Amino acid sequence: MNASHPLRILEAVRYIAQYMDPAASLRVCRVWRDMFRPYLWRSITLLAETPLPTNRSLDVALAHHTLIQDLTVVGRQNNMPGIYLPNLLQLTLNDIFTPARPPPSIRFHESFTSLTTLVLDGVAPAQRTWELLPNLHSLSKLVMTSGEVRAGDAALFWGACGRLQFLSLTRVHIQGGPIPEVVSFHGMQHAAFFGISRTDAGFDGNVQLDMVLRCPRLQTVDWESPSVFNVTTPVRQGNWPYLETLFLLLRLRDQDLVRVLERSSVAGGLRRLMLRHAHLGVHSARQLAFHSPTLVEADLEHCVSLISTAVRDMLCTCHNLRSLRTRTVLARDIALGGPWVCQQLQELTIWIRFHDDEVQYQPVVFHRLSTLIHLRELKLKIPENDQYHQTGMLDFRMAHGVDQLASLQQLETLCFESSPQEVCVQWQEATWLVQTLPLRYLFGDLNPDVDVDVDRVFKTFLRDQGIMTSWYALEELFGHTVTPKPPCPSIN
Repeated sequence: MNASHPLRILEAVRYIAQYMDPAASLRVCRVWRDMFRPYLWRSITLLAETPLPTNRSLDVALAHHTLIQDLTVVGRQNNMPGIYLPNLLQLTLNDIFTPARPPPSIRFHESFTSLTTLVLDGVAPAQRTWELLPNLHSLSKLVMTSGEVRAGDAALFWGACGRLQFLSLTRVHIQGGPIPEVVSFHGMQHAAFFGISRTDAGFDGNVQLDMVLRCPRLQTVDWESPSVFNVTTPVRQGNWPYLETLFLLLRLRDQDLVRVLERSSVAGGLRRLMLRHAHLGVHSARQLAFHSPTLVEADLEHCVSLISTAVRDMLCTCHNLRSLRTRTVLARDIALGGPWVCQQLQELTIWIRFHDDEVQYQPVVFHRLSTLIHLRELKLKIPENDQYHQTGMLDFRMAHGVDQLASLQQLETLCFESSPQEVCVQWQEATWLVQTLPLRYLFGDLNPDVDVDVDRVFKTFLRDQGIMTSWYALEELFGHTVTPKPPCPSIN
């Protein structure tokens, strides 16, 4: 094969290999087989429950054991022989079991010296597993879903976790009570907990908090817990100077959130923040301001409560913000605040409310939105349990300044919700939006006229311009699935 042959270009080989399967290598010439073998056998899946005498996939895998880097075993692993895999990097054991079917046991081969990632899905490992993990010196990531750690194995489990950098536990039942005091998690950089029952005495909210407090080098926390507990006092003992990503699905009071944000900004600031079920009030909003210089993504849409001025201040101080999903902000707070500095914002979900005597703020709000010149997606969405539901909304009419949005030449998605009696978009504004902005998706209450024929004509007009209004509405209207057309060119 000469040096200019396409198969000498590794990028081309990788591209072709992603569309091939291992069986295909048996039907090509030797040159192609030798070239693609390392890529085809890099990641494979074995069905463990197939009887060994007829398990041809296992026989072929054994023949290519030195090439396998990512192995997924589906089914009960009791009958799997030891496989020598010196270059294995990731091992996934998948066996979703039911109470009527006892969980399988698994066995590790001592050759897994290169293993970095272990994924256990529906597996309850035996004691031998946790005894071997400390000997796998390259192991840094453990992902466990729908599994169980028995009380007698809890100490071994936590000892093995103490050497990890990444730990994710989803619907895992851990018996055995608190984490042993001798266990530390000084190398842990990513901790994620989901779906842990509040009645799970072995790993309830307080035990989870105890573990987080022992991880001084955390960079990412992704934590969901139905438990209600006071974190104010314990968090004062924690310190996470390297924390960049904080996703909390916790029932936190304003003062609890203050402590969490305070201990996360010791040496820098957060880049990504998501809060659900939390109360973001005056005190925590003041603490959140310390993260303004570094914040890139914020999702506060599902907070139980969120003060309007906190939303306003984020728009006025977060220079690097790319995505913001939030709740209601009052038009008065926007008008009386400073200019929006988040010029890099690409996604914005917000709900802007007006009192009856604040119509004069409509042009001001449209002017603030017009400065977000990199915006690609704008959703004006009513939050759940909105405390301002009786007040007015942003009115998309030319008379109120909607034409100021002409500067948003990257806007592809515009979505807004309103109550049926409120006017959102009429013919003049719809025509202007279509001709001025590069819209591809326009969702919401598009026309106040309840006449079916008028609504049909209105949506047909948007469809003819290459704009989707609703997948379901269009399929019902035209009787088939509609493929979005390229956006129509602007005539301005």
